[in-house]
Amino acid sequence: MRLPANLFLEVGASVTLQATARDANGEAVDATIRFLTGDTTITVGESNGVVTARVATGTGRVQVVAFGEDSVASRLDTLRFTLTARADTLVLPTDSVDVTVDTLGTALTAVLRGGTPLRPVEGRPITFRLVTPAAGDSTVLFANHRGVDSATTTGAGQATVRLRGIPRRSVPDRAVVDVSAFRANGQAIAGSSRRIVVRFRHQNP
Repeated sequence: MRLPANLFLEVGASVTLQATARDANGEAVDATIRFLTGDTTITVGESNGVVTARVATGTGRVQVVAFGEDSVASRLDTLRFTLTARADTLVLPTDSVDVTVDTLGTALTAVLRGGTPLRPVEGRPITFRLVTPAAGDSTVLFANHRGVDSATTTGAGQATVRLRGIPRRSVPDRAVVDVSAFRANGQAIAGSSRRIVVRFRHQNP
């Protein structure tokens, strides 16, 4: 059976799981698949794979069982959901940063909030992606040495990554970073695709 990676799920929200039973050669086989859980933090539709979070913290585990013609195959606790509060909006504390090229990098921060009244949402990933310079340009990178990075929100709802101009490279005058967050079903959270402009001042060491 092919199962997705571990996921987060908002309280009250649902996602639909799909699984495919395969033989030792990787070929799809006819089998009855059932989705089960022993946890009270989530509910699972046994036949349709609909998983719904009942609480805003903790985890929920799903067991997927395939009943074949002659055998039973089971994956125990393979899929684990991290349960969170609902995130309704992504906010940027600032959308413009001035830095010098010769620093160790500048912190870029975004915040997730949700509920009524709005409160910080913890434990959710936010993705930061370089728009300018273009992919493949290695003059500006995140701390992970790539053009995209992500961080998980803290108790204050904040996620922070670091961006820097690479020393001894021709760093551009500015970089543009797209900031987004998504629900478990792939829907963008309101406020996503906001952009932060980072201006490099090209000061000498």
